[in-house]
Amino acid sequence: MKNNIKKRKHEKRWDEWNEEQFRWFGDMKVVKQVVPRVQILSKYLKNNFKILDICCGAGRYYKVIVEDLKLIPNSNYVGIDNSEGMLLESKRRYKKGDFRNGDAYDLEFKNQSFDMCLLMDVIQHVPDYKHIVKEMFRVSKKYMIFVTWWTDGEEIDKNANSEKISKHINKPMFIKFLKTLNPKEIKCEGALIIFMK
Repeated sequence: MKNNIKKRKHEKRWDEWNEEQFRWFGDMKVVKQVVPRVQILSKYLKNNFKILDICCGAGRYYKVIVEDLKLIPNSNYVGIDNSEGMLLESKRRYKKGDFRNGDAYDLEFKNQSFDMCLLMDVIQHVPDYKHIVKEMFRVSKKYMIFVTWWTDGEEIDKNANSEKISKHINKPMFIKFLKTLNPKEIKCEGALIIFMK
């Protein structure tokens, strides 16, 4: 599959990864680290919800949400990423998953196509996060769920209350931006930020 999405400067680094690095990203140790996050988001999730996992990587949220905890049926999950390596790894691991080549800056879906949209461990990598969040807002009906920081450490959520997300954004700045979208409510639970429409 040829990725014909124009890559931005910050996205090109994924093209330099090798197969071993993509496999690490989908490693079961890394997948298990997302379980506490999924347990939090499951409080907002109904079995009939359609989920869009934006920048789904190697499919670790699919693994926990659909295969392990069976919170939604397989047909209700769509994962998009613009990294060919990540998509190949997610499709290799999870043959039944719906993983697609997609651009977070220009989502191919109609307005309010998904009950819940996930953007996990991505904000810190994108200088133009506002554009992605606005696209996410457009295609979501009820919830947008964010994890706004990442660590390579043993416990992925140990610094969940950290104010600094990256060199171009911090948590208060991000929440201030989210409030401009007129949410019904915003909650911070563990490493998650839950935006309710």
